[in-house]
Amino acid sequence: MAKGLIENRANTKHPEFPSAHAAERGHTNVVEVLTEKFKSNVLARSKRLCARVGNTEVLKEMLNSVPSSHLQMAVNKHSKDGKATLHLESGAEWGHENIADILLSHKAFVNVKTKLSLTPLHLGSQNGSASLVRLLVETHLASIDALSLTKQTPLYLAEISGQLDVCSSLLHLRTYIITMDRLPRERETWANRAEFILSSVGYAVGIGNVWRFPYVCFSGGGGAFLVPYLTMMCLCAIPLVFMEFTVGQYTKKGPVEAFINICPLMKGVGVAMVMLSFIVASYNNTVLTWVLYYLFHSFTAPLPWQLCNATWNIPENCSSFMENTTTHLQSATKQFFDHRLLEITEGIETVGHLRWELVGILLLIWVILFFCVFKGIRSTGKVVYFTALFPYVVLLALLFNNVRLPGALDGILFFLTPKWNKLGEIHVWIDATAQIFYSIGVGFGCLLSMASHNKLNNNILRDAMIVTLANSATSIFAGFVMFSGIGYMAHVRHLQVEQLAVGGPGLAFVVYPEIFSTMPVSQLWAFLFFLMLMCLGLDSQFALVEVMGTFIMDSFGPKILLMLNYKELVTLLLCFLTFLLGLPCITQGGVYIFQLLDYSVGITLMFTSLFEVVALSWIFGVWRLSIMVKRILGKPPNVFFKACWLVVSPLLIVAILVTAMVQRSPLLYGKTYLYPAWAEGVAWIITFLSVGWIPLGAMHELLGRKGTCLARLKASVTPRITLEEVCNVPVNEDQQQDHVKSLYSLSEVSPLRDEKDRGDM
Repeated sequence: MAKGLIENRANTKHPEFPSAHAAERGHTNVVEVLTEKFKSNVLARSKRLCARVGNTEVLKEMLNSVPSSHLQMAVNKHSKDGKATLHLESGAEWGHENIADILLSHKAFVNVKTKLSLTPLHLGSQNGSASLVRLLVETHLASIDALSLTKQTPLYLAEISGQLDVCSSLLHLRTYIITMDRLPRERETWANRAEFILSSVGYAVGIGNVWRFPYVCFSGGGGAFLVPYLTMMCLCAIPLVFMEFTVGQYTKKGPVEAFINICPLMKGVGVAMVMLSFIVASYNNTVLTWVLYYLFHSFTAPLPWQLCNATWNIPENCSSFMENTTTHLQSATKQFFDHRLLEITEGIETVGHLRWELVGILLLIWVILFFCVFKGIRSTGKVVYFTALFPYVVLLALLFNNVRLPGALDGILFFLTPKWNKLGEIHVWIDATAQIFYSIGVGFGCLLSMASHNKLNNNILRDAMIVTLANSATSIFAGFVMFSGIGYMAHVRHLQVEQLAVGGPGLAFVVYPEIFSTMPVSQLWAFLFFLMLMCLGLDSQFALVEVMGTFIMDSFGPKILLMLNYKELVTLLLCFLTFLLGLPCITQGGVYIFQLLDYSVGITLMFTSLFEVVALSWIFGVWRLSIMVKRILGKPPNVFFKACWLVVSPLLIVAILVTAMVQRSPLLYGKTYLYPAWAEGVAWIITFLSVGWIPLGAMHELLGRKGTCLARLKASVTPRITLEEVCNVPVNEDQQQDHVKSLYSLSEVSPLRDEKDRGDM
């Protein structure tokens, strides 16, 4: 009878059923008895009333009665009609800071929304609770630029409500600047899908596809190497690209803010990604400096690396095709690279002076980069139509030219002939995994950042497949081009193909310039080849600069804009700073510094990628990633992707990492110069500059929390992003507009409650 009376009272419009009455009056013992005896839906209403009147002790008693496995659902539960119990909103609406803190420590979603998409920060801001606003933003990292369905930010609501203290607090807490039409700025999106695809393909397909893959392929068994390579593409590359696209497109944030919202404990992973991109961007333009230097010299006739009679040559140790010598001497192209371009010193201990002509070229490259990226994706989205597509035109032209040369077929057959016994060697599989991993570019945050500019319903699975397949197909196609030329060169010099097969800068700046020296119209082919390398390098730099700019604008945008007024100045300062950091690489001993940086980045990328997968697949959870995918594509990912995210990809990354650590050999430049022992220590310091942010971020998150160690840990692994299954907001834009019209007038902002109501409480 008592139970029936309670439930009957709960179903009436009268609010004072026993549990609600006890909750409102603060009778903890009564609530405890009712909680134990009658676990009905009236308790949800009681919790809401507790939150409204600020009875913390009663609320704690109610929350303690809920099993820990059901706590998150109980605190954030929605009823069948879509109306949330909204305990946190109720506390926020009435300004109860202590209530909000309790609910958030018990797994309440800080960005949970009402049917109008009003978050607790919206409610607290409109109703003048400055201390609550600071709690939500500083301690629990509420989204300060969250938009309601009527496109209003917390600052806008505070302003029109006359809450000056809240406005001051929000401005201090780095809120976004309100535009002149008093509406918040929205994240830019790509003009069309082609721009995103071309930008992603351009980022993934870099110079390494041309100078590294062909060498790794032939040394790993030729055609047989394609078996582990394509296998690892399916098991590792596609799932990880799909994962980064999902996180970026769903959160609409760069890597740092995305990880703060998804897994606060691992927010350092996002910072590590940005730092890694910053380091790579600072030295990556060294290669483009060399490329542009060769490009400028391609206009001379004869080509400056053809003869042995230049001032930089060592005539007694120089071999030139033009002199028709077959003695085993250093080639003219090698001497041009070492003594004219680099003016190389004996080792990293002797850095030498700056190469001022290279300084000018490096500055020119950064100027070109700035004018390509200064408008963000609006400018890069147009440039990539040329920089991403032109390399394929050159590769086709080179292949068409090369296959007509004598010996070209021998080179292609050498590249493709399978050595099946190599498949039994574990290092071949590790090399295949490492090659596809480094080539596709996961772990830098660039793919995630570019995907954050997509529309929410963009088909990320299709795009992940296109980008990954285009990257692998380009690598294989480049192998045909490179080895057809090497086969021709071997024919001319009466050597075996394997004697000339090299990888890395030696292929691009020594072997191929020598090949062009023997071709008709050599200046044209040299110009096209180095222009192709320039485009490949620029595309990768676009993405690296983009991820750094996204981090700055996501994290410090309002403060930066208040000081500089224009986002373009931020990009200019970023490019100038990165230019300065790249200067040591163009000294006389800069090539040693360049290789040391590149050496350290390889192991760093493995660490950041491993922690990225751990954070997203294990802590945030594959089931939450599946909800994101379902929100975007309309259906969850299949078992294959879940298995790859959870088990296969992490194990492959660990295998690469362990192998790299165990087989980490002393660093050499060429085959003769051994780096000193202290250089290895410098490499680890460079690694720590990125990876070190991961434990530092975890410590900062845990120490900044309140409560016991276990409570801090639980709060730190609780996502701050509201998944669609929780917030229950229409996903279609037309549905959203209809939803708004049915609930709220677009021309008015109604107060959430009257001061009279507060007085009645």
